[in-house]
Amino acid sequence: MMPPPGIGLDRKVLHLRKSLYGLKQAPLAWFKRLSSALAELGFLSCSFDPCVFISPDYNVIIVVYVDDISTVRGKSVVRKAYQHLTKHFTVTIKQGLSYLWGIEILHTAIGLELQQTQYITNILTRFGMENSRPVSTPIDPKAPLVKADESELAYDKQLYQQMIGSLMYLVTCTRPDLGFVVSFLSRFSPHPLLCHHTAVKRVFRYLAGTHSTSLVYTCHSSIDIPLLITGYSDADYASCCDTR
Repeated sequence: MMPPPGIGLDRKVLHLRKSLYGLKQAPLAWFKRLSSALAELGFLSCSFDPCVFISPDYNVIIVVYVDDISTVRGKSVVRKAYQHLTKHFTVTIKQGLSYLWGIEILHTAIGLELQQTQYITNILTRFGMENSRPVSTPIDPKAPLVKADESELAYDKQLYQQMIGSLMYLVTCTRPDLGFVVSFLSRFSPHPLLCHHTAVKRVFRYLAGTHSTSLVYTCHSSIDIPLLITGYSDADYASCCDTR
């Protein structure tokens, strides 16, 4: 590592004896340290997500995001895990998870509700759509979109990509209802036109009217909430004006 200026070590380098926050190796070093500490308690990293740790008896689940740790189930095991972690790290314990990674977590009589009301409010304000008129659908089927011709000038490419990126985070967290439209509109990110911007703004108008929509995870299977799964098959090949 290059030494900071003004300490009399010009034309010299520093050899680190342990990881330093901010270096490219730091995240891996931190994860290895945390993983080894959890392994001492018998927690195993999952194959589907290395940041999810499960105890052998499956009584507790630990989810890690950098240095934020969330736990699920098994109060006695969780207490033991925290006591063990305090031997290795400085730990601050907060009771009752209510906000994580921009996701609001509501504890209700039914179970858990996950929503991103504040995040939606923030992105609507960021892109000047906070006072827009809500619509009932995220896309207009009567306005087919096609890729821009090479001779056409792109319209504010950077803004378009920023809007698509902000919507992608919603899709991956709490709004799967936007999955199709965001995937479809992202195809035009390399060369967006004004019509594509209009289509993205319609998604934001849809969010303005559905900002409190949430994912609900029930805690009791006896609650009379029907689970309806509907599948669709797209056979309308001619609707794609670019490739048919």
